[in-house]
Amino acid sequence: SLLDDMVEISLNLVETIKKVYKKDIIITDKERIIAVSKELNKEYHTALNLFAKYGYNESKVQKFMQTRAPFLCQERFNFNKLIKKYLPKYEKQYIYLSMLIHPSSYYATPTNEEFIAFTLDLLYLITQHYGKRNIQHKELSFYQESVLIYGPEELSTPSQKLYDIQQAQWNILLDIANWFHSPSEKYNYVEKYLKELACIVHDINTDSQLGYTENPKLKFKVIVEFFACFDRIYFNPDIEKGQASYFLMDAHEVYKSYETNNQPVPNEVYDNAFSFFNKIYPNNNVDKKTFILSFKKLTGFLLDENANAISYSTLVSEYLSKLYLDEYVEINNEKVNLLTLYKVLYSESQFMSHGCGYLYFANQGAWMEDLNVIWFLDSAMIYMLEKFKTLWNTYSILDNSNTNTALIFNEKHKEMRKLIEIKNEIIRANPRVLKIF
Repeated sequence: SLLDDMVEISLNLVETIKKVYKKDIIITDKERIIAVSKELNKEYHTALNLFAKYGYNESKVQKFMQTRAPFLCQERFNFNKLIKKYLPKYEKQYIYLSMLIHPSSYYATPTNEEFIAFTLDLLYLITQHYGKRNIQHKELSFYQESVLIYGPEELSTPSQKLYDIQQAQWNILLDIANWFHSPSEKYNYVEKYLKELACIVHDINTDSQLGYTENPKLKFKVIVEFFACFDRIYFNPDIEKGQASYFLMDAHEVYKSYETNNQPVPNEVYDNAFSFFNKIYPNNNVDKKTFILSFKKLTGFLLDENANAISYSTLVSEYLSKLYLDEYVEINNEKVNLLTLYKVLYSESQFMSHGCGYLYFANQGAWMEDLNVIWFLDSAMIYMLEKFKTLWNTYSILDNSNTNTALIFNEKHKEMRKLIEIKNEIIRANPRVLKIF
């Protein structure tokens, strides 16, 4: 078969990539990583000849590469269809969990009962796949691992200091979230976002400290989309468009809920969304049918005046360009552009999170190094707090009643920056924790 014949050529490609990817890496406009070298070009043409033997031309091969699972050699591939075909019982859970990880209003948060049900379903699947086995007493639980890594609270170890820092970081975020809370509002997007961010700080830093380095890399895709989405909505220079995005996001959440439950979407959902769109862009020439097609996309709440939905890749690229404009870091005595570095990291995370396990063999380092994710998380939080600070300092100039609020954001920004400086000093002075058990 084609896949059998590809084994040898794939191994050659892997070895070639290992040799050259560190030297000549460029990012294409489609966020694809290409290692440029004569050796790799030679292997690429060899691979094309192999495909040609089975009747596939270069255009067809490129279409394979654009799918989420290029190793399946299918032009069009959708994980939802795969789940529906082979695990129909879990289709609802898959769609619901998939919906949760994409940036949203975080309005329809699942209940504890739903989380428990999902967890039990996943445990059942894992048990069936790997077979039942007796858990040995020597195997550590998550909490035992935590004690082993962080040490007792009374011992001031580097790991314990890092834990204390992340705790202080999430407390800053929770303090700001509580400031945004309004007793008269049942729901507040900014408050929910900041509380979600506090959970991410704990999640990512703990995964890293416990040695689960692949987890931060896998989750980077979702986290950077999370920041980029909030930045586009909350810090929109056009206040009316930013405010309208909240309403479109709520409408989009309702639409996704119907989709999740495989129920027909009532026309009033589309009517309300289209009404919000017309308020944002009163002079648009978009008909309702065109609007609905765009609204159904993942970023259907971020439409422009022509009802074009921005892709997550473009949204992230624009955000990273603002965050890392002309910044460089020294790696192995060479200056590396941070914007390029994080675009590569985003592409790696895309591949890893979409089930492309072959990346592990092609680039094992992608799974081992997670500090770039930690540094991104910290820099993104500082960038967000700087915007909050600037915004409320401006408000305080326009209205003295906002002076105390401006002072709060100034102080929180200062606290966060100091914590990050201390964290970086600890990380630089101490080797990463490696799992030895």
